[in-house]
Amino acid sequence: MNLFFLNNDKIDSFFKGDISLKIIQAEKFSPFSYIYPFTNENIKAYYKHFNFNEKSILTVSSSWDHLLNAFFYWAKKVTCFDKNMLANFYTELKFQAARQLNFNEFKNFFYIENNSPFSFELYKKFSWNLNSNTKYFFDRLYEYFDFDWFNIRFV
Repeated sequence: MNLFFLNNDKIDSFFKGDISLKIIQAEKFSPFSYIYPFTNENIKAYYKHFNFNEKSILTVSSSWDHLLNAFFYWAKKVTCFDKNMLANFYTELKFQAARQLNFNEFKNFFYIENNSPFSFELYKKFSWNLNSNTKYFFDRLYEYFDFDWFNIRFV
């Protein structure tokens, strides 16, 4: 994930004031607008009509589900983009969680049906492998919400 143009000062400026209000009031498709934790569209319904086999794909970062489904349909390479920095951070978070956690831990971390989604204990198991900007952002997010998983998950 290429977040090279961000620096800690830009990330810090996001955390000044009420970040929930900033996200709610942000214009759609802005650098810090609301993100969906999972896709809100039926990707399976239309991806099956494309031939992804051994192809390079360009898709939105969004909730990372477009990328995951493209690989499910045998894409060789998937490049993600998104104007929304929160979506880019979230994509990196999901990617590294999928690489480092077992399936049950991954579900426990992301699904709200579990007792503590965004558990800091699970986050520590894979956060060491996040790129520096994403790690800095989520470390700040946990601090901002006093490590309260409920508020973090429902930002």
